[in-house]
Amino acid sequence: MTTPLLNRVKQIGYKNPKQLWNLVCLLYPITYVILVPVSLYSTKYSKQISEIWFVKFLENYIVRNYMILWFSILYFINLLQFHNLQISISLKDQSTIKNFKIYVINVIWLIILLEWFFGSPIFERISIALGAFCSKTEFYTEYKCLKENGKWINLFDSSSHYTMLISNSLLIWNLIIPFISTKLLKYKSNDLEEAAGFQQEINDNDDSYNIKKYIVYLSILFIVLWYISFVITSLFFHTILEKLVGLVCGMTIPLLIQFI
Repeated sequence: MTTPLLNRVKQIGYKNPKQLWNLVCLLYPITYVILVPVSLYSTKYSKQISEIWFVKFLENYIVRNYMILWFSILYFINLLQFHNLQISISLKDQSTIKNFKIYVINVIWLIILLEWFFGSPIFERISIALGAFCSKTEFYTEYKCLKENGKWINLFDSSSHYTMLISNSLLIWNLIIPFISTKLLKYKSNDLEEAAGFQQEINDNDDSYNIKKYIVYLSILFIVLWYISFVITSLFFHTILEKLVGLVCGMTIPLLIQFI
């Protein structure tokens, strides 16, 4: 995160972890709403956009094929604690246990929506209910249809990109906001409960600080790449309602973490 950007965030007064969390939670719905009018025109260029090398790179290496891998790596390295260059993870710490639960619940949620739910996943069930079908009429699921060289005609394709990009990005934000707030934005608070729900203990040791800082910067890099993919999806792919379904499903786990 660049110094000018940090200074700008400081100027508008967003240093408190809760304020930062509210800000990033609003980022995705606001982006969706702002880009709706533009997308009515821009979606017709989806084929041309999908051929651009950078879009292919994002799709093939950052989002579609490896997103869960990158998300898992970033998630767990942000749970690591550093003390005099020694790496550890406390399984007795309540915040760590909570974040493990959040990770598991998020993965289960994505599996139910996108991969399997006692047969077809939820998104596929929505598509079938709204008229999706296979060119080979004896097959009723996308997996079997494509396996048998059929063509799946999807009349309503809920945006799985939206769901994964939003949910995974926000859960990484949740882990790095305490460091951004207290170390990069120099937020000070006398109220120990003010940022309840966030990890508060951040090692002040110089070497440990640098390691943590680079992990946070790496996390921000991926969040930015995912956000670029989110904007591209907003502008060029899916209908407004398909993206709305993805938006609601993507916001679900991040908004429920306070109850976990």
